[in-house]
Amino acid sequence: MSGGWRSAALAALLSLCAAKPGTAEPLNVGTVIAETIAAIPGCINYCIVGACFWLDCDWDGCDVRVSTKIRHYNPDLYVSAFPETGADPWLEIRTTLGLATQAVAGAVGGLLSGFPIGGGQPSSTGEHSDTGLRFHEVNVIGHPLAGVFGNEGLSMLGLDFLCQSQATPFVPYFVSTLDAAAWRLQLPELLYPQSWIPGLREIGPWPRLSWGAAYPRSGFVTAPEQPKAAAVAAQRAADIVTRIAQPHVYFPVVLADFDEGVWPPDEIVENDPDSGKWSMLTPLPLPYCSAFAQDDSPVGPGWAAGKGSSDGSYAWTLWRRYTCCLSRGDLLLLTIDFPPICLN
Repeated sequence: MSGGWRSAALAALLSLCAAKPGTAEPLNVGTVIAETIAAIPGCINYCIVGACFWLDCDWDGCDVRVSTKIRHYNPDLYVSAFPETGADPWLEIRTTLGLATQAVAGAVGGLLSGFPIGGGQPSSTGEHSDTGLRFHEVNVIGHPLAGVFGNEGLSMLGLDFLCQSQATPFVPYFVSTLDAAAWRLQLPELLYPQSWIPGLREIGPWPRLSWGAAYPRSGFVTAPEQPKAAAVAAQRAADIVTRIAQPHVYFPVVLADFDEGVWPPDEIVENDPDSGKWSMLTPLPLPYCSAFAQDDSPVGPGWAAGKGSSDGSYAWTLWRRYTCCLSRGDLLLLTIDFPPICLN
């Protein structure tokens, strides 16, 4: 694909975002895709960061070809947080995976005496509540658009100016109901020092402590604001799936094989938008991304303002940053980095 075609295709992709996002509730595969496309201008952060030199050989000999080294965010994962087992805000997930998890919940419920498997929330379902302890189930699913950012999707659509994604569409990387012992009983999470030391792995600026910590990685969060409690639960689940060998029932998203010249993202770390950032899908679809607590104000309306959910359900797209060389040969010889030239 020529440089002109690449520029035109990228402009066309970004222009899809001009339309106003659709209704936030209920979510379905169409609205998940539409809201994520609407967030591309505020989330992709597409940058040219260097040049790549390839050795390209055929029967007539070998040539050295030059391509662009790029960096941008991919919509890797759909992450939802909800109080009742199986009540994912995404309709198709609720009617398939949700029914299956309800059956599993019934089978294991008797093993978790004192921890009702159906979930739970404080009596108030608004943004604020006097009851601080909240519980959310969390699902982490491969985002439908992750396939567009993979090898086959790129070749079919001619979008060879995008980096390959680690995630596979619709794969359930984490379903908290299947991880009930750890997600509810917090074992062995309570054995980690970061589960006990205030300020360690804290989401948000120290010493405000108005969000919660990434540990213990369970569904119970102490927070007076419901949207923040759901966000903390989502952050914890993302922390699990972007790492290997964690004491949970899950599939790591980091095990994907990559072509030469692709540098996948690091593990997600709270307060670090370079490792991952979020765009809300429901209850308030937002066409931009940030790390949780990044745009929280200590005065006036805070991050949770206007984000209260009547049923306690929330969903986000998790965007993760990739760097890659546009493939132009058989063997990558070397890369040269230069100051980023960003399109947004």
